[in-house]
Amino acid sequence: MKRSIKIIIGIISSIFILLFAFAAISYMLLKSYVPDYEWESRTDQITEDIKIYRDSNAVPYIITGNQTDAAFGLGFVHAQERLFQMDIARRAGQGKLSEVFGNQTLEFDLMFRKLRIEKTADEHYNQLSPLSKDMLTAYSKGVNYYLDQFDGKYSVEFDVIGYQPERWTPKHSIIIAKMLAFELNLSWWSDITFSHLLQKFDEERVKEIIPDYPENAPTIIPDHIKNFPPVSLDLIKSDKAYRDFIKFTGTHIGSNNWVVNANKSQSGKSIIANDPHLAFQAPGRWYLASIKSPELNVDGFTLPGLPAVVIGKNENISWVLTNVMADDADFYFEQLDSTETNYFLDGEWKPLKIEEDTVKVKDSLDVIFEIKSTHRGPIVTGARTFTPLFETDNIEKATISMNWTAFTFSDELKAILLINKANNWNEFLTGVEEFTIPGQNFVYGDNQGNIGYVCAARLPLRNNPSPTMIYDGTTTESDWNGFIPFDEMPKLFNPSENYIASANNKTIRDYKYHISNIWEPPSRILRIEEFLELKRDV
Repeated sequence: MKRSIKIIIGIISSIFILLFAFAAISYMLLKSYVPDYEWESRTDQITEDIKIYRDSNAVPYIITGNQTDAAFGLGFVHAQERLFQMDIARRAGQGKLSEVFGNQTLEFDLMFRKLRIEKTADEHYNQLSPLSKDMLTAYSKGVNYYLDQFDGKYSVEFDVIGYQPERWTPKHSIIIAKMLAFELNLSWWSDITFSHLLQKFDEERVKEIIPDYPENAPTIIPDHIKNFPPVSLDLIKSDKAYRDFIKFTGTHIGSNNWVVNANKSQSGKSIIANDPHLAFQAPGRWYLASIKSPELNVDGFTLPGLPAVVIGKNENISWVLTNVMADDADFYFEQLDSTETNYFLDGEWKPLKIEEDTVKVKDSLDVIFEIKSTHRGPIVTGARTFTPLFETDNIEKATISMNWTAFTFSDELKAILLINKANNWNEFLTGVEEFTIPGQNFVYGDNQGNIGYVCAARLPLRNNPSPTMIYDGTTTESDWNGFIPFDEMPKLFNPSENYIASANNKTIRDYKYHISNIWEPPSRILRIEEFLELKRDV
């Protein structure tokens, strides 16, 4: 054999051996990050044994003797498989991404600190029901038990980025819920964008630009819009930059759910379906699990960070969700004095609530700033907020505050837990009544063939009939006057065989209701007056 051929064969063999060695080492390295599903341990943090089985699709079945131990088990498996996803979500809400990623995420941290996501979670935790606190505490212990038992052996992302997760606390779960409400809120861009357009163009041109507005429909455009400084799009830009960074991109608006009652199904049972259009992620947003205890016997989709089944079924009922897309946030032009410590309201100066805060930034100096709030909510744009740190122009911009239903206390965990345990429509309604943010269309079916729909959202009572523009904040005329009572929210139970209940994110509005549900008989679509006449309780 010629020497040249031997050399070529040697080189090819060496390359093959190196590639094989690289593949083997890579496989072993990556496999070391796969959770150990055969693992056993003993701890005094639970009162009953917890057994976790997985089926062929790795769906966990958590079986234990009480609901708090079930929450512990769910916290453990969430941390076991979704710890990085959970950690990034809570860091975003806390405004702590920059501790890991440096200056590239400073804008987002300042935005969420200005919105007081973490501070609001702290305030709301103290008002939670004992049930919610117990479940959140047990869930946190489950997450932290995983952190303790597998210290230094977390998922590969932590080693790649080079940091270790903090311990989980109950408030972190509240932050996860608030961040979901933030993601599903549509007022972030609509109120600001429409007002910005009105300052740029005349009314007729804006009517042409705003999409899907009915031709020749009346418009209510406030006179004060052009009397204030230019509306900044900083909040929208920061929001978009955050979503791009987290990869909340793509077309994912417009969830669907439907249910058919026993009279319309071949099996004689109700049929229910759901297609929630949340943004694509890797791993996905939802985490399928089955939980069995004397209090809970529920299967369905959980959200890593939360100790309950959000969409699912138990032995007696099933429920599914779509986003109401309610207008549950308003913005206000504020007039500040020269010291920027007071705001003008109803003819007099009122002191701003001012809080000093600090964002720690990796490989850089800490950023110290102020959070300023009126009686309605935090100031989110204007001089000395998050984006001027990155701007070079000196153009005066409007100072705008925000009110959002997520700033008002609610106990969604209690709501979902009550729904998880519900045996019938009345018990289901008791849970749904507690659910307010993010507003959801709940569609219901039970093992008796009954079906139903409830609009679960906190909708402000407004004096001003123009909720899609920035209000004049120098007066209390546009302040909220409470919320629409749950008894007056759209709901329908066990309709006749000629009706199919559906919620497909089409919004119908009048001055009292914001309804994102239509009920479609086979031959026609109900007018809103007919819908409200059909609305009835059990």
